[in-house]
Amino acid sequence: MHQPIAFSRAYCSSISSDSLSELHSALCHPDINRLLHFVRSKNLPFSVDDVKRTIKQCEICAKVKPQYAKPNASPLVKATQPFERLSIDFKRPLPSVSTKKYILAVVDEYSRFPFAFPCSDMTSETVIQCVRQLFHLFGMPAYIHSDRGQSFMSAELKTFLQSHGVATSRTTPYSPQSNGQCERYNGIIWKAVTLALESLGLKETQWESVLPDALHSVRSLLCTSINCTPHERFFNFTRRSSSGQSIPSWLANPGPILMKKHVRATKYDPLVEEVDLLEANPTYAHVRLPDGRETTVSFSTSSTKRTINKQ
Repeated sequence: MHQPIAFSRAYCSSISSDSLSELHSALCHPDINRLLHFVRSKNLPFSVDDVKRTIKQCEICAKVKPQYAKPNASPLVKATQPFERLSIDFKRPLPSVSTKKYILAVVDEYSRFPFAFPCSDMTSETVIQCVRQLFHLFGMPAYIHSDRGQSFMSAELKTFLQSHGVATSRTTPYSPQSNGQCERYNGIIWKAVTLALESLGLKETQWESVLPDALHSVRSLLCTSINCTPHERFFNFTRRSSSGQSIPSWLANPGPILMKKHVRATKYDPLVEEVDLLEANPTYAHVRLPDGRETTVSFSTSSTKRTINKQ
C-alpha cells in the first residue's frame, strides 16, 4: 500500500466507508482534526461523524492516547470583604546583597492588595513573624490560603493561626494553580522590581531597595479584574479581632434594648420601644418585639446605629 499522502484523487474517491479505519491506521492514528483535514483535502466520502466514530472505536488510540475523565470544576471560594481571605506564598531564591534571599508574598483575595516581606529563610517561624505584623495592623483575617510547602504545613503555624481564630486552607496535591492568585502576584511584584532596578541603573542584587516602590505601584494602579485599584478596594472594611468582627459589647449578649419607633400614632408616643435582643452581628440584629413577633434590624445606616442603645 502506498503512503497516504501520495494517494491520487481517483484512488481516494474509490475508497469505501469501511476503509476509513485502515486510512486512520496508515496515517499513524491522527486525531480528529488532522484526520478530518486529510479527508476533506482528498475529497473523500466521509463525514465528521464517520471520523469521530472511527477514532472513538480505535483500540490503539485508546491504549496509547488515553483520555482521562476530568472532574467538574468546583467553584472557587471567593472573599466577600477586604482582609477576609489572604493567600501566601514564597518566591525563592533571589540574588541579594544581604542575607534575605526570599520574598513572602501575601495577597488579599478580595482587593488584590499585596504585601511582600523580604526573608532570610522559609521557616514557619519566619511566616509567623510576617503575618503577625499584618494582624497588628489590620486585625485577624478569617482564612489564610497557601500551597503545601513545609513551612505552611507545620504544626507550629497551624497552632498560631488557630489561637488567633484564623482558619487555614491549602492547595490539593498536584494542583498548585489553586493558589494561582498569589503566585501570579509574585510575578507581578518581581516584574515591577525588575523594571524599577533597570530604570535606576541598579543591580538585581539590590532588589530590596526598590521593593517598597514596586508595591506602591501595584497597589495604586488599576487592577482590571476588579475594575479599580487595590488600594481603593482594600481600605473600606470592618476591623476583625481574634474572636471575629468587632461589635459593641452591649450587642454581644442577649437582653433588653431600646429601639427607635419608626412609626408612631401620634407625636406624643415614645420615640423608642423596649425589645429583646436575640443575636447580633456587625450588620444586623435579630430582636423580639413586645407583641412577640421577631424581626431583623439593619445597622447599615448610621442613624440606625445611634437609635439602639443598652437600657
